Amino acid sequence: MAFSAARCTVKPRRALGAAGWLCLLAAAAPAGAQLPDWDFTKGSDLGWTPNPALGPGSATAAGLTTSLVSPDPNLTGPAVAFEAAQARYVFVRMKVAHHGGGSVYFTTAAEPQFKQANMLPFRVAPGGDWQELWLETKEAPGWQGTITRLRLDPIDVWPNIPAAQEIVIARVALLPAEAKAAEMELVHFHVGTTWRVKPGETVAVSAKLANRGGRPAKLGPIALDVPGSCAITDAPKTPPDLPAGAELTLAWRLRATKPGAGAVSLFVPVVGAKPLVGARRLFVHGPWTDAGEVILVPAGKVHGHVRTVATRTQAGQYGTLLFQAMTDDGAGWRALATIPSLGTVIASGDDGRLEVVELVGAGPPTLVQMEGDPGYRLEAQARDRHGRTWFGRLTLTQPVGSPLIATRLEVRCDAPARIARLDGPTIEMAPSAPGQRRGALFGGLEWVEGAEPCWSDQLDRSPLRIRYRPHVNRIAVPAMAVGRDDGCVGWLWRPGDAPPGAVFGAPTEEVTGRGDTELGLFRPAITTLGAENQDFGMAPFEVEAGERVTLEADLLLGPPAADLSRVCRQWLNCFGLPDPLPTPRGDARSELAFTMRAFVNSLWVEAENGWQNGIGPAKNVGRYGPFLGAVLAGARLLDGDFGEACRQRLAQTEGDPDGYRGQELPWYEGSLIATFGRRIGGYLDMLKRQQPDGGWRFRDWIAQRQKGAEDKLSALGNLDRSEVGFGAANAARLLLLARLTGDPVAREAGLKALKWLDGFTIPRAAQCWEVPVQAPDIVAAADAVRALVEGYWLTGERALLAQAEVWATRGLPFIYLWNDPAIPAMRYASTPVLGATWYTGFWYGRPVQWCGLNYAEALSYLLDAGCTQPWAKLRDGLLSSGALQQFTDPKRLALIPDSIDLTQNALPADYWVAPYTQALALAHKLGVPPTPRTSVAGPYRVSAMGEVEAELVESRLEMSVAFPEQGAHHLLVAGVAAAEQVTVNGAPLPKAGALRDGAAWLLDAGRGLLEVRLTSPGKAVVVIEGLETRPVASIASRPQ
Repeated sequence: MAFSAARCTVKPRRALGAAGWLCLLAAAAPAGAQLPDWDFTKGSDLGWTPNPALGPGSATAAGLTTSLVSPDPNLTGPAVAFEAAQARYVFVRMKVAHHGGGSVYFTTAAEPQFKQANMLPFRVAPGGDWQELWLETKEAPGWQGTITRLRLDPIDVWPNIPAAQEIVIARVALLPAEAKAAEMELVHFHVGTTWRVKPGETVAVSAKLANRGGRPAKLGPIALDVPGSCAITDAPKTPPDLPAGAELTLAWRLRATKPGAGAVSLFVPVVGAKPLVGARRLFVHGPWTDAGEVILVPAGKVHGHVRTVATRTQAGQYGTLLFQAMTDDGAGWRALATIPSLGTVIASGDDGRLEVVELVGAGPPTLVQMEGDPGYRLEAQARDRHGRTWFGRLTLTQPVGSPLIATRLEVRCDAPARIARLDGPTIEMAPSAPGQRRGALFGGLEWVEGAEPCWSDQLDRSPLRIRYRPHVNRIAVPAMAVGRDDGCVGWLWRPGDAPPGAVFGAPTEEVTGRGDTELGLFRPAITTLGAENQDFGMAPFEVEAGERVTLEADLLLGPPAADLSRVCRQWLNCFGLPDPLPTPRGDARSELAFTMRAFVNSLWVEAENGWQNGIGPAKNVGRYGPFLGAVLAGARLLDGDFGEACRQRLAQTEGDPDGYRGQELPWYEGSLIATFGRRIGGYLDMLKRQQPDGGWRFRDWIAQRQKGAEDKLSALGNLDRSEVGFGAANAARLLLLARLTGDPVAREAGLKALKWLDGFTIPRAAQCWEVPVQAPDIVAAADAVRALVEGYWLTGERALLAQAEVWATRGLPFIYLWNDPAIPAMRYASTPVLGATWYTGFWYGRPVQWCGLNYAEALSYLLDAGCTQPWAKLRDGLLSSGALQQFTDPKRLALIPDSIDLTQNALPADYWVAPYTQALALAHKLGVPPTPRTSVAGPYRVSAMGEVEAELVESRLEMSVAFPEQGAHHLLVAGVAAAEQVTVNGAPLPKAGALRDGAAWLLDAGRGLLEVRLTSPGKAVVVIEGLETRPVASIASRPQ
């Protein structure tokens, strides 16, 4: 085909080959030329070349037809040359048999290579139907200068998407702004500043319209429908049209005339396009203190602090539930929150106009017994303007002693209808003093405390900063709550196969113009990216006459809650952890064997005797401590070829394994004493930077972890800010040193750090090489767990172990406790942080499993200390998700994606990482301790990576040891100035100047450390005779 007669011609380069593809070459067009438009229905592929991930294809009348063979399918277009400013849209018409994410990449004259930054993402909708995608080029910052080539990635594939999915591409085109018809957007629709107004008050209404298309939009008569409790006192005139790119704000004034419940709805007809609609609930009532007739709800008193009452409004209606908290003096009750009605039905007419039916009770609550639990029921009935009758029933039951009230809303209509949205009971918080709110939590999406605002630009400046009505797959734990000084309210729910959507705003001012807190559930849930935060982003659903639509959730009422993570623990108590899904290879040992393929095959660089750090944009090769620890697990726990391959890789590496989290190796190979000597400098640096309160600051963390990056990283937060993630890992290392050696300086500093941890309730700031300091972070929770368990092992104080479980609970808001049936690996996937990389790359709905596996390893500390459920099941679930995410194709065998996109059932195909946290957590599941165990006998401390018991008899130290895996093991005995002999099972061991391959022992009298190398696996009795004592002081004094 030809784009134009003279400017851009396309001619064949070669004929169809065995694969059925016709490769073509397009001559570059000069700037200002007609934009490229590839119509594949003409029976040619027009120069678009597939990569090997696409199977044999053909150019047909339907378009380019092919199928998926392996991950990373794409087609690269011919060379072009046009000015970026000419094209407003990249248009794609295609269909794919699966659903997920896709993207269009582009190159420019200045940047001739495809890269992640120069990409326009899109969603492949389920159903396999034709899609027409209008991708706005302005969404890609790199779309500038001269565009030289396009690449279409029709679907981003992740491990659980099967091959042989059909892909048909009919057209790819670059189009100017005027190619698209008028595209109207309702930017905002604001009705007053609160849900609740008093009779006689004035309500301001405003609607901002924008034409985002390339042509003028012709508007029809705009209608504002108001409830019978209000009257319009001032209205604007309808403009005839709105030019392309223009915005328009319309304003009305209402007067609240009498008590009543209803909604204000907007209808803006657009000629030739979908109308704009909006609706906001509005209640005309008396003040909060005027509850009308008060009816105490049975079993509505919770823990003596919060009670539930049902009220009769001044309009004679029932259905408003009022939650009252006891006053500080215990003498009375004050309003905490309300549910103003049973729910709301928003129906859609044939013309798109909304019909809002507020479900308010016609009579007082009816007492009920549900499975022996007391409760009550409210009934509602209302007619809409089409003559249909809607029936609503809200049932609430509360098991005795439970802080939860089970709610069930049932709605039906006596005639067929289209429901644009069904809102369940929605919590509105009562007014409070400024700064009173203690915090808010929305599982996987938001977690703030004190006076911190939700949707803060200190965490996220991306388009998803506001998470008012998020995609349902971004919700990790189906729970939300707001806590204040006078009480806590929220919702917990079980998603099921058809989960409801959730609305969360604390407050909602940026979206609705109101200062109200809004917590509730609705149907249909948001399941497409373009619909997020829109009131009516999803298509209406049909109901037949008499068909019931339900919403179920548990209402949480309780005393003040400074730590809202307990809401997630309450979710566990209510619904239980889901069962981990079966792993692809069956059992932990088989999964470990497969995971070793990453280190034996995928990442290994033979020429450099080292591993790539991952497969993606950067290729750095080294001997990484974490990788060594992972391969060591495989070498010791696996038999046959897998174990031998791991041992070969260890033999091929050289140097000392002292990298981050490479702590395991010296307990098996090399020398513990030598390792301690090399690490003293790091301990001294930790102590030097420890603050008087026992913690560390952002600048201290940078100096330890990211030297030289202070100027760059200061953009992520205040350098003097103190957070858990800056010091919990330090505390764990100091406490481990104190436990192994008895060092008094390390002990004092470590215990002081644990007191510092008591000042925090939200884990933050463990990944500040890219994430803002304020972002809640699951890795920080894991670090705190390790530190507190180390404190428990050092001191024996069970209060520290209990606090470790508190911090484990604080990791729950990041973990997916459900899954979309189409995405098995979503169950127990882990959100890394509740924020955005460099403020723009958000992580909600984009799990990063190495972070969750880091947390799983910390849970192994709890399990090793005797804490069992729910932590064992949670750890196994995290391992299951990790296994389901691992790749099986040869190039990335056993690697895990850096992240997966749960909103598109896909992964960003740019980076695959080493599964070392998966390997370590599997090793712990198979019995390897997560950290050395220590037995104290008199002045001596004996430690090993296995079971160890020590007993001192005069100058003779007897030790029983047992190890779960094969190979050599090292014992460390601290507090020894001299020793005459060491025996193992009665046989003397030689004393050595350095430990190498054989069984031997080594004494460093200056440090007071004695090390024993054992070469026989299993159990052994080790005896040291002729002992003399020397207190260990690894750190002679605290540095100034």
